[in-house]
Amino acid sequence: MRDHRPCGRSGCSESGVATFGAETLCSEHFLVACYEVLERLDRGMGLSARGATEAREAKRVADECARGVLDVSLNAARLSNLQKSRLLDVLLWAGDIPGRNSAVIRASRSRYVGKMQVQ
Repeated sequence: MRDHRPCGRSGCSESGVATFGAETLCSEHFLVACYEVLERLDRGMGLSARGATEAREAKRVADECARGVLDVSLNAARLSNLQKSRLLDVLLWAGDIPGRNSAVIRASRSRYVGKMQVQ
């Protein structure tokens, strides 16, 4: 992502640093998008209870989050320590998506998702 497009979220004037789905996002909106999608995946049933199609989609989305973390890390002009820690959290969470018991992790992550509400 080196074309320096603006963030695709309305009202945001930051530069886009990663693509998530079909949208170019700034670092904050990328993190919000990842937390939202990972939370939805985490709330779902375990991978063993999912069908093959759902499992492949969960892995694809988790991979997209992980690749986006790399894009943000390489393309963001400045990242605060909080942003760096959130990027690491997203990377680790995305790596946990394929097959695990997520009840304990879901409880610990819910406090971060609430703090990530960006306008």
